[in-house]
Amino acid sequence: DIAGCRCILLNEDEEKIYTLVESLKQDFPNNKSNDYLKEAKKDGYKSFHLYVDTESENFPKRKVEIQIRNIKHHNWATLVEIIDLLYAQKIKEGTGSDELKDFLKLFSEKDNLSDSEKFDLIKLGEKHEIFQNICNVFANNYLNVRKNWASQKKTGNYYVIEAGREMQTTIDKFKDFEEAEKSYYEKYLGNRESNIVLTYIKNAKFEDISIAYSNYLLVVHSFFEDYISLLEE
Repeated sequence: DIAGCRCILLNEDEEKIYTLVESLKQDFPNNKSNDYLKEAKKDGYKSFHLYVDTESENFPKRKVEIQIRNIKHHNWATLVEIIDLLYAQKIKEGTGSDELKDFLKLFSEKDNLSDSEKFDLIKLGEKHEIFQNICNVFANNYLNVRKNWASQKKTGNYYVIEAGREMQTTIDKFKDFEEAEKSYYEKYLGNRESNIVLTYIKNAKFEDISIAYSNYLLVVHSFFEDYISLLEE
């Protein structure tokens, strides 16, 4: 992608998503869209994708993808990437373990599963030790990431976040885009197996960035509470 923007709505009412979409369409009349809310992707992915053209004095026309989804959709999508990283899979790209795909598909529908489907989900989770493995990574990562965040002395709103195959996360803050972009490419060329993102977040708070980029920070996720609820049922 040349550029992307994600809007995460804390309200789980999907009609709020369409309200925001209509507002954005007024701001960007030249647009196209894919609605994965009315018809989710086969793997369980839900979101509304809006493709808009932007133009300014300093930059030529660019097509930007805006993803609009609620927190429930977002948490599921980031869980896919966490499992990809943890199990060295490429489920997001459509390949990888069929059993892990089945687990994620069932988890995307967790609120509407039959008892037998819940048993299937739990059996797959236990077989691959998904809860234990994610819990171990997050527990080991939490203090290091908090220290990394607290040690940021530079001002700025650009962040380069890297989650490596060794399940350790680093965060670097930059004032200038060019400096952040250089760091992004250096990290990418140094370790192409890592997940790396260059993002702009104004006045970012640790709690917010932990949710928005939970698949990179690897410190908090709603998965634990949701999975425990299924176990209890």
